[in-house]
Parts: sequence; C-alpha cells; structure tokens
Amino acid sequence: MLLATSVLRHHLLPLRHTARLLAAVLALALAPGLCAQPPKKQEAASKKATQASPKRKPPASKVAHKRPKKKKVDQALTYAKNPAALQAAKSIAKAQQLDPAWVRETLAQARFLPGVVRAVTPPALPSSRDWAVYRSRVVTPQRIEAGAAFLRTHAATLARAESQYGVPPSIVVGILGVETIYGRNMGQYRVLDALATLAFDFPDSHPKKAQRQAYFLTELQAFYAFCQSNGYDPLTLRGSYAGAMGLGQFMPSSWLQYAVDFDGSGHIDLFNSKADAIGSIAHYFSVFQWKRGMPTHYPLAADSLPTDLTALLEPDILPSFTPQQLEERGVVLSPAARNHAGLLALVALPMGESTAPQYVLGTDNFYAITRYNWSSQYAMAVIDLAQAIEAAAQWLLQMYRAYQDRKIGEVAIVKREEAVVKEREKFVEAPPIQIVPQVVHVPKSERVEKEKQVSLFLDMPDTNLPPLSLLDEPPLEQETVSVDTLEYTSRLIE
Repeated sequence: MLLATSVLRHHLLPLRHTARLLAAVLALALAPGLCAQPPKKQEAASKKATQASPKRKPPASKVAHKRPKKKKVDQALTYAKNPAALQAAKSIAKAQQLDPAWVRETLAQARFLPGVVRAVTPPALPSSRDWAVYRSRVVTPQRIEAGAAFLRTHAATLARAESQYGVPPSIVVGILGVETIYGRNMGQYRVLDALATLAFDFPDSHPKKAQRQAYFLTELQAFYAFCQSNGYDPLTLRGSYAGAMGLGQFMPSSWLQYAVDFDGSGHIDLFNSKADAIGSIAHYFSVFQWKRGMPTHYPLAADSLPTDLTALLEPDILPSFTPQQLEERGVVLSPAARNHAGLLALVALPMGESTAPQYVLGTDNFYAITRYNWSSQYAMAVIDLAQAIEAAAQWLLQMYRAYQDRKIGEVAIVKREEAVVKEREKFVEAPPIQIVPQVVHVPKSERVEKEKQVSLFLDMPDTNLPPLSLLDEPPLEQETVSVDTLEYTSRLIE
C-alpha cells in the first residue's frame, strides 16, 4: 500500500486514475488467496496432524538420532537445568549406548507436571478403603458389555493365548477392561513428562519416596531403551500419569521384558494391536507362575473365621498356608477349598469404617493378578469383571441358539417334533399317539430389556452369530416357543 501511494505522488496521475489504481491495489491486498493468515480448514488439518498416533522413527541402530528442534518454553517448567536430570541423562546414555546429546536434549524438554505429583501424594486425612465403592467404579455395565464384545470378536486369539500360556480369556479381557476399557482410555499424559516428574520430583510426604523415586528413575531409563529399540520418538508417546502405555498399560520395563509379538507382524505394538496386547498379558501372567486350571480364590462365609486373625493376615496376599493349616487355625473351609492343591492366603477386602471387611482365600493365581497391580481390590475387581463378562457372553451365545430355533420356521419345527414322536414310539408297544407340544409365553418386555443390556455385544461383526437384521424383526406381543425348543436352549429367555 505505501509503495503504491508513493508511485502515485511522484507521477502525478489524474485523480480518477489514482482512485482506480488504489481500488485495484486494495482488492489484491485483501484477496483471500493472498492473505497472510491460512484458511481455517488448513489450521484444523494442521492441528489434527499434530494429534495423530505416536510417531515412530527408524530404530536407532540403523540411523543416527536427530537432535530435537528447540522450542521456546518456560525453562522453569522443564528439566533443562535440573542437576538430577542432567546426571540421569548421562547415565541413561551410557547404560543404553545412546547419543548423549540426544538424551540430554530430549530430557531437557520434559516438563514438570503438578497433576502427577498430586496423583501420588498421600491425602492429608487418609480415608478408609471401601471394596464396595471400588468395585462399583470398575465393574460397570459399560465394561461388561464392551468386554463381551471384545471376547466374542477376538475369541480365536484369546483361545490361542490360553492354549499357549494357560490364562483364561475372561481374565485377559478383565485386565483390558479395568486398565483402558479395551483401548478407549490409554492415558493423555506425555510419558516422558510423567516419568521425569516422578523420578526427580516425587512428593516428600510419601512414606516410600526413596524407593518409588528410584523405581521411576529406572523406568525412565527403560523408556529410553524402549524408544530406541522400537523406533519411537520419546517426545510423542502418551500414557498414564505413572508412565504406563498401551492397551494393557505396560510400564516401559514390562514392555521390554514381557511384551510379545502375538500377531506375527515382526513388531510389538501394544498401542494398536489387540493380538499383541492379549498375548502380552497372558505371557506376563505365565511368567508370574499362573497355574492352568486353578481357581483364583475361594469365598468365605462371614462366620467361618476365628476371632483373632493376626497370624492369618500377616503374610498379606502371599499364599502361605495349606488348607489343613487354615483349618487348624479355626478357618471353616468349603469342600472345594479343602481339596485345593497348593497354598492359600487370607485376603481382606475393606468395606469402609463402619462395616466389617469381606474375606476370600486367594490362590497362586490371585497372587499372580496382584503382580500386575499390587492391590487385592484390583485383583478382585478384575476377577469379578471377568466373571460378569463370561456370564454375559454365555448368555448371548444361548440367546443366539434360541434365535436359531426361531429361524428354523414352523415347518422345520413340526418335522423335528414328528421325529421326536417316532423316536418315542420305538419304546412304546401301544399304537402311535398324538403329542401336542406345549407352549410357554415369553413377554416382549423381558426380551427387549435383555437385548438392550447386550446391544454392544450384538453390534459387533461376526459370521458365527446372528445378523442384526434378526433383532430388527418386529417381535410378537406373546411369543410361542415349543417345549422341545426350550429344552434345547435351557429356558434362556426367562
């Protein structure tokens, strides 16, 4: 604009030509294609690209590390000048044989996260644990329905994992449900930030600060080793506030030690591969001595325990007593618990301040689940969720069989009933008799309600189960089902 005005003044153009030229210059300057500001669609596309899945780099063994671009950030919020972080960068680079400058510059971009510190800080006024509350937050209809769908969709992979490692499909699905709701919530914290915060700024008020801080420093080193071996950019990966990643929320050291390539792709991907997640969880439990076919626990009645439980609770969740030793100490065992082949632990599930705890007898398999998360409530929640998922899946399989019978059609049902009559006549010397099948009435409301409860399950594609069109048929107000049909399906719709 200034240039155009100067030209006009020096050449003394007529007024009308000046006006026309100014109008043309203004039109060009304000044209959408020449604006300095990019269109909104381009901004959205750029923003979406930055939020894509974690970026992978070629393995460090094949190419040299590229130094990250330096960004203008408040260094007071980063670990760029933190002495402990600078020393850790040297140690990590040496231990993992990485480029020291690359480790130092990436770790310098790690940010201090106050929210992570709050998450691990013990409350000022400790509240009593409540198993009922904990369970209600974990064993939810959402997780049960999604778990039944996952169990059905990945049945073959889960069966292969059970065959190889001995871990039931429902337990694997229970873990995935509790951890991330089958990949729906894998965490939004940048893993590098979370691990650096916990390694260098673990709260002083925590009674086990020294041990926990050392643990997270080890995990930070494992994280760099993980990124190097898998070609990931450490500045892009997201996970939990504790640094756990992927569908099964593996810590970096667990990923390095226990994760397996279960889909045969040649690469372990616990962020996207359901098969790798299934196989890795099953392998993890097998490493921690999961016993094939062994129950996880045995329930205990409220009046089956002695008054003094001090000695029985001392080993905590570690199985330490034979069934005979428990009975000698006054525990009343069920027949199944009495015949258990192995050691048992008395596990307490607190029920708040005003209610007595619940107790179960944990087996080696219960203890194996606590190796995934060191909490008896966590283990019990996984078990309860697994049982609920398995029950939902079984009910749906039976529901499918009931629908199969409906689709046979009246003619096929009559033929089958005639065949039954002929079969019976072989054992009766009297003349043939006419058998009129009895019927039962299934209220529409009951069936519709159960279909709602498992809608997510039935919405998953699978050639072995009924198509959705089957459920879209307008049901009769009172459905008629033959007695023989109900014997086959065990009165499933009631």
